[in-house]
This record gives sequence, C-alpha cells and structure tokens, in this order.
Amino acid sequence: MSNDEQDLLERCYFPSSISIAEEIPEGIKFEIKKIQDRQKLMIRQKSACDVSFNDQYVECNDFDAISIEKLCITLIRAFNCDCYIIMSKIKEVNVHLLGEMIEKSFFELNELGELNGLGFELSISFEYFNLKLDELLLYYNYLYPDNKIDHLIDL
Repeated sequence: MSNDEQDLLERCYFPSSISIAEEIPEGIKFEIKKIQDRQKLMIRQKSACDVSFNDQYVECNDFDAISIEKLCITLIRAFNCDCYIIMSKIKEVNVHLLGEMIEKSFFELNELGELNGLGFELSISFEYFNLKLDELLLYYNYLYPDNKIDHLIDL
C-alpha cells in the first residue's frame, strides 16, 4: 500500500466499535474483516463517495480536483464517525432504530453534498452505506445470537 493510500485511510476510516478480539469466533471475525476490508478498498479506490458533475461545472485547475477530494474525505469521515458512535450503542432492543439512525446520517450528509452553484454533487455511495448496515447487522447477530435477524426492516 502506498503512503498516499495509507494517508487516505487514516483520514477516512474509523475502526469498528467492536474490535476484532480473540474471543470472537473465527467465522464472525472473518465476516467482520471482509466487510471492513471492502470499506477500506472503497476508500482507497475513491468509490465510497460518488461525484457527479452538471452542465454548470467548469474545471478551472487542479485545485478543483483537490478540493473535491477533500470534500469527499470529509463526507466519508463524518459518516464513519456517525456510524462508529451509532454502532457503539447496540442493544438487543434497538438494532432497527440504529439502522434508521445510520440511514438518516447517510441522507443528511448527502444533502450537504448538494453544492448548489458549484456544478457538482457529492454523495456517499449506496454500496458503502449498505456495508455499514451489514456491519451493524453482523455485530448485532454476534452480540445477540438468540435474537438473530437476517435484515433490517424498512430501510
């Protein structure tokens, strides 16, 4: 991994609320790592954030590309921070509420990316959002195996 990729990960990626500790069964540990690795890959490939340009956008110089990248990093960091805090509150009775909170964060942060007059929009990709929901569900099912669920309702 190059220094640029490592720096990007350090600026964007938060570790999970539940660490991959030794006591977690290997199968669960593997699934958590798979989700986290996919999130990291999306950050490295700059696909965790979608950028769309409209007719008003005029690329002036390299500063524009750098500014857009910085805004994407900020958007992903904010979403990761929200998810970290939300996932740290997992309880047996509130997993659907936490899923709704992640969804609300996703849509609210994407509204911030609608930069009127600048000719482009930024948004967290749906794939990245779904990985966060998958991670929440995996943690919940690990912590509460007696109440295991397959998907979050109405999200």
